[in-house]
Amino acid sequence: MTKICSTDLIFDPKADSALPDEALRSKKNRYVNFDAKTTVTQIAAEALGAKIVRVEPLGVGKNAFDHLVYRAYTDKGLKVVFRLNTDSIVAKHFMVEATLYDIWHRAGISSPEVYNITLRNKKNDPDYILLENVGTHDLEEYLRHHPRDLTTYAFSSGAFLRHLHTVSLEGFGILELKDEVLQGSQKTWKEAIHVRLEENLKYLVKHHLLTLKQEKEIRNTFVKNDKLLELETGTTLHGDYHNANIIIDEVSGKVIAAIDLSQAKVGDPLYDVAFYGTYVSKEIFDLFCKGYFGHSKRPPNLEKKLALYQLRIYLSKAKLRKRFGYEERIGAASHGIVDSLKKLT
Repeated sequence: MTKICSTDLIFDPKADSALPDEALRSKKNRYVNFDAKTTVTQIAAEALGAKIVRVEPLGVGKNAFDHLVYRAYTDKGLKVVFRLNTDSIVAKHFMVEATLYDIWHRAGISSPEVYNITLRNKKNDPDYILLENVGTHDLEEYLRHHPRDLTTYAFSSGAFLRHLHTVSLEGFGILELKDEVLQGSQKTWKEAIHVRLEENLKYLVKHHLLTLKQEKEIRNTFVKNDKLLELETGTTLHGDYHNANIIIDEVSGKVIAAIDLSQAKVGDPLYDVAFYGTYVSKEIFDLFCKGYFGHSKRPPNLEKKLALYQLRIYLSKAKLRKRFGYEERIGAASHGIVDSLKKLT
């Protein structure tokens, strides 16, 4: 069992969850054990004054670890998305997500409208955020049926991400609302990247996912590349940018939104670029980067920064997959750690 105080700083809300490992692993079956029709119908009546005609589960893929997500159709012809949190820890980050959507929207960046947020009054009630249903599909779902379109959407996904990085905020790291102002929870980008790093390394060594030699090498690698983490101003980062969180409009063929901001941060835009790269092949990543950078000059130390960020991301992924019991997916994270280290030596 992993015991973490809910008020502790976090690097990855999923890997660093304060819930016990048993509770995290039980989430694999959370859709089966949840009466969506009753709960969603009740919420829709209270929040929208509408009746639910149909409910369909979303986000049930291998990357959906945290919330129950449903699309609902109302008798008034409205399509909405419900994200529900049924954990013992109240989802206060819903307010952070809503604030960031609003900031992006005011900056001219396409984002879903937030209709309502309710945090529980009773122990067994779910927290929920009620959102506008935008687009036609998430990209992961769409590509299951149209795999040949991956190259086109990789390019446009990169171009869309660039828009999210035009907004700057104070601080660095995981976002928090402080006196109703959205900002990063750390003073420097280096501090944000190093949050829980030592704990992460020790966890992986304890569970035989890293050797002591690798632990030392990783620690030395971060010291050696310390200057790469110097950053004066940070931009808004999605924090979890991959195909399941990218929303497209199939009719126009455009990327129109990025959803699920539970890992949103302030920091170096290249972090989001690196994160996307942990999900795709080199060929697809190259197309994504062409879309992201366009005709602009690529920044210095690009390859090393991407490798350093991916090293940190893969360390977190390995821990997360162990905690959630996704044993079959740990190997890919371990390979990513080794590959990132090679690029930094």
